[in-house]
Amino acid sequence: KSRTGCQRCKLKRLKCDETKPGCKNCRTRGITCPGYRQLIKWSTKYEAYMPGASKQLIVGPNQMSTEQLSAKDSAMSPSGATSSSESPSLQDRPESDGGNAEQPRKRTRLARGHDSHSHVIRSPRIERRQNATSSHLPRVSECMEPLEVDEPAIQAPLSDDGAPEESVHDSEAQEDEVEDVGDDAEDASLQETHEEAADSTLLSSLMKRYKDMTTPRPGQRLVTPEMKLVEHYFKNVCVIYSSFDSSLNPFRSAVGRIWDSSPSIYYAIQSMAAAQLANWYPHLAPTGIEMQQKAYEALDQELRLVKAGCMSSERVLLAILLLGLTAAWHNSGDLGIRHLNAARALIYPRLVAPVPPDNKIIRRQNQFFEESLIYWEMLMGFVNEESQFDPRQPWNSPTLGQLGLSPSNPRTHRSGNIAVDKYLPHPWTGIAPKVQMIFAEIGRLVRHQRTAKIYGNPEASYHSTYWEQTLAWAAVLEEELLGSDMPLAEDLIDPGDEKTSKDDFIAVAEAYRCAGLLEIYRVFPDILKKRLGDSQGWEQTGIRSLTPSTPGTAREATDMRIWLNSLALHILSLLESLPSSSGTGATQPILLVAAAGELRFVSSLDYFDIYANNEKIRHARRFVRNRMQEFTMRLPSKPLHRMIELIEEVWRKLDAGQDVFWLDVMVQNGWQTVM
Repeated sequence: KSRTGCQRCKLKRLKCDETKPGCKNCRTRGITCPGYRQLIKWSTKYEAYMPGASKQLIVGPNQMSTEQLSAKDSAMSPSGATSSSESPSLQDRPESDGGNAEQPRKRTRLARGHDSHSHVIRSPRIERRQNATSSHLPRVSECMEPLEVDEPAIQAPLSDDGAPEESVHDSEAQEDEVEDVGDDAEDASLQETHEEAADSTLLSSLMKRYKDMTTPRPGQRLVTPEMKLVEHYFKNVCVIYSSFDSSLNPFRSAVGRIWDSSPSIYYAIQSMAAAQLANWYPHLAPTGIEMQQKAYEALDQELRLVKAGCMSSERVLLAILLLGLTAAWHNSGDLGIRHLNAARALIYPRLVAPVPPDNKIIRRQNQFFEESLIYWEMLMGFVNEESQFDPRQPWNSPTLGQLGLSPSNPRTHRSGNIAVDKYLPHPWTGIAPKVQMIFAEIGRLVRHQRTAKIYGNPEASYHSTYWEQTLAWAAVLEEELLGSDMPLAEDLIDPGDEKTSKDDFIAVAEAYRCAGLLEIYRVFPDILKKRLGDSQGWEQTGIRSLTPSTPGTAREATDMRIWLNSLALHILSLLESLPSSSGTGATQPILLVAAAGELRFVSSLDYFDIYANNEKIRHARRFVRNRMQEFTMRLPSKPLHRMIELIEEVWRKLDAGQDVFWLDVMVQNGWQTVM
């Protein structure tokens, strides 16, 4: 086949001598040679499919048209530089110019005049950004639906060279060739009528190819790295950020409705996706930090709007929940304290503000945000030095009551009233927010007491007034935990996740209750000694069978260590009963750390107990190692590697005969992280 001859010879697949002004084959046939001009082919290789209909973006019920958002922003923002109470539209998305995305809150489309009816200025750059991003919305919308697979899919949708992989929407279009018309063996002595028919065929073929080349193809769109990160969030990250994944998962559904109109959320989910992908692709770690910084900048602007009363707090709170607890994903030592303070400042006023009884939407929102804050406070209680502890001012929850004052009854609702309606587990606190609220207070109490002892604070000395107050408050928290009753499975609404059953939530709630008791008894042995000496102390608890095999005898230090071993093994047995694919895995690391810190080997010369022996300790340690390693493959690994290092160091010291507490080791080595 000739590639450099005249157009007619190439069509006939004849060898062309390329003489000028006409080739020999054309002169032999007595026809005019078409010449040697190259056909100019319009490349569609890098074009995105931008039909006019895609400019109207619809993702979720609250999506507004671009014109509506522009008019709303013009009315709410006189300067035209900030957004209204509704978050910015998708047209403020960043462009992908060498990876340097522009912050979406910069608005060039609003008129700068003082006229309240100012017109919208549409620059070509913003039009391109809107159209390019809109073409990816169908892809992202597909990712928003929960995946139904047998095993958790840990997919890394980036190739080894960092380029996005997608077999359905391949951005590389194949170069088209001209259709073959004719036969290689066609004789050079064809009749003129056949030649004229061939000329007509050539013209038709060229016209057809011209039409095909100028028509964009739906599959030929450039998938930007930003959109791949957004897709990965909805495919994999929102799954691990909640204890269940379904349409009821707010980190899928709520984020899915507003990610394209909230700059802080838009960048936050990208930073989360990049941090999780960094488990396999370390070169994405800087991308995650870059997206995190852009989310911080957008969040600062939105917080100023909320403070000025120009924007509601719901979207900002959701962004804070996404950014605060994932700060350690990028830097294991970053506790996200400033985000916690911002969340407190926004949530507390909502909880104390009067809400009409018939406004169920606000009540559900307040309950979600309050329980999210409870979980966050629980994680921070053990590691945050800024968490204040004062036994004279116990935690008072507007919906759950004040600690130490509201006795628990069997089958009670989280508000303290007798349960009537079924309730849905929270993505983080599950079914026992009151237990986690107590656990948070225990974390503050234990951290304050141990750090005071480490640094020689006189308050930590026995028989001091402050010590007596602290001991009394620890006893109150113990009573609260012992009196807590877990709801039954039939009291729960099924969240719709096949991997997370109702029993999983019950087991995790019981593990948190026992972990709280474990920390109290470890730091305040007088309470455990008193409880073990009370013949009626365990009758109404779920851990009565864990008492040592010689009840009623004098409790020596060895006896109490064995009992703590038994309680730690009980906690780990609850977690071991859960499949590793359970959605509750994201809430288990702090339980594993607390229980693993008490897995000391038992010397047969000192004590023997059927509930704690060395073989069980070895098995429990293997389980902790395996479960934590599994989590490093599913969850962002930086905080988990620090927790694994902490556990191994505690075990090393215990095996060397040292009486150490895991929190002491953490503080002394500066290994605080979000667990």
